[in-house]
Amino acid sequence: MDRITKSLLDEFVQQGGLKLAEDTAFEHFAGYLTVGIHHSETIDTDDISTGAGGDCGIDCIAIIVNGCLITEPEEIEDLAETNGMLDVDFVLVQAERSTSFESSKIGQFGFGVQDLFSERPSLPQNESIQKASAIISEIFKNVTFDCVDADQTQRLYRTSKNAVTREIVLSERTVIPEIPNVDQAYLGLLPAPEFLKLVQNNGGESWHRSFTITFAIGRNGML
Repeated sequence: MDRITKSLLDEFVQQGGLKLAEDTAFEHFAGYLTVGIHHSETIDTDDISTGAGGDCGIDCIAIIVNGCLITEPEEIEDLAETNGMLDVDFVLVQAERSTSFESSKIGQFGFGVQDLFSERPSLPQNESIQKASAIISEIFKNVTFDCVDADQTQRLYRTSKNAVTREIVLSERTVIPEIPNVDQAYLGLLPAPEFLKLVQNNGGESWHRSFTITFAIGRNGML
């Protein structure tokens, strides 16, 4: 390891209060920097470190779903139900302190990654790898295959072109004082079932595209 990298590693260790051997500290350092490219939130490197032995040649694993760093398989189902979709990034890190890349170690890393995603892994797995494998399995359980017939194709196309009309009840509301260039403004409480009408389609799924909401006030708080 060159002097500059070593000084940066020392700073990272000192700021994080880590009490680790240099090789393990460098794994945390490499994982922190690599995952940071894909995830803007501050992370605890213990959440991504895979430990030693039975790690499939992988030093750090970060599974980022819908912008969240996942640490438990149960989180996947919650995100799928909340967002109606899963946007997944797998970040896998192998850290080496040597001054050059070795093709044999890259090959070992690639084999370990392939085994991790295999339906029937052959390599020994420690607790951290087993948890990552369980999260991966939970993600692929949410993969769906739908056949879209002609009628649905036409309906989807019309939906993409036409405005969507929704009626909601905003019974608890108060008028906001006059605002320049605004005809009427209200502040109110919207029950969850009414809010879902705005963010879900007729099938109860969340909209996967941006939209603009225009309100028209009616009688009895009907919008």
